[in-house]
Amino acid sequence: MPYAVGRAVVHRPTNDAGQMIRGRKVAPSFEQVLRQTERREIRESNNQIKFSAHAIERMRAHGIRMDAVLKQKLKEGFDLARSKGISESLVVTDDVSFIVSVPNSAVITMVPRGSPQGDVFTKIDGAVIV
Repeated sequence: MPYAVGRAVVHRPTNDAGQMIRGRKVAPSFEQVLRQTERREIRESNNQIKFSAHAIERMRAHGIRMDAVLKQKLKEGFDLARSKGISESLVVTDDVSFIVSVPNSAVITMVPRGSPQGDVFTKIDGAVIV
């Protein structure tokens, strides 16, 4: 893009998108950098499991601690459900069952093993046992 220096007009080489060309490399535009950053954040957030306030409260009330083993089993449950196209799933582990939203990578609620009988899970489209 041209710019003035005194009376002279300097032309800097640009590509079709108006990006300045530096040597053989093209400097990315602000919009491209922003989109790359957003994509990276989305990928990173997809690797992290979120917990609803209700699920956190239930875990506290039942004394369930999210240790590395339980977290790994939960992640495996999400991965299996995602691979089968399940959207809302029951993920059953040794000690706890979770109702999860697979697209949102979120735990909606949980039920500890050994709770009163008669639990009914509705509005799920799959179950994963890990």
